[in-house]
Amino acid sequence: MFLLPFNIFSMGYGFWLNGAFTFLWNFIDVFIMITSIGLAQRFQQFADRVGALEGRHVPDALWYDVRRDHIRLCELASMVDASMSNIVFVSCANNVYVICNQALAIFTKLRHPINYVYFWYSLIFLLARTSLVFMTASKIHDASLLPLRSLYLVPSGHWTQEVQRFADQLTSEFVGLSGYRLYYLTRKSLFGMLATLVTYELMLLQMDAKSHKGLRCV
Repeated sequence: MFLLPFNIFSMGYGFWLNGAFTFLWNFIDVFIMITSIGLAQRFQQFADRVGALEGRHVPDALWYDVRRDHIRLCELASMVDASMSNIVFVSCANNVYVICNQALAIFTKLRHPINYVYFWYSLIFLLARTSLVFMTASKIHDASLLPLRSLYLVPSGHWTQEVQRFADQLTSEFVGLSGYRLYYLTRKSLFGMLATLVTYELMLLQMDAKSHKGLRCV
């Protein structure tokens, strides 16, 4: 007699709990993308400022100020990365885990066509959202290297020690969001993750083929 109300309560509680976790999961990815767009825009504005110096004789004092502004901008990016490393790590780990978990069910026969529609929709949506997170965050690093184009156009006669320091600073400093600095959200990381998932799927195909052969032999 008491099982029915308890089951109804459990179903309602589970529904709202699942909805809350789904909202939080999507919000984290959206938050990472919005933060990435903001940081990339700041580096883009800095690159436009450096680009305005093309074709002009720039004194070392101005190059020094520009280089100091770049250091402050990199410090801002480093502070944001330190604050968001846990969020980035949880987001990527959760996305990769769910993708791998769904990949296990690719060969599972479902009862109704609507189940196939939902399965492939959720898998493609998750792959697209994860790729979008990586591609959006990679714009930070791409924008941080834009001033190098302007520096390469500086005439050799105006290439001073301060300009060389600025160029070395741009090439040596890696700017971007990371998961505890274990990995960075770049295009290379995205391609590496996709390659790992493809390898994982090929292994599943081989295991599935061997299992079918074993059943036939039996």
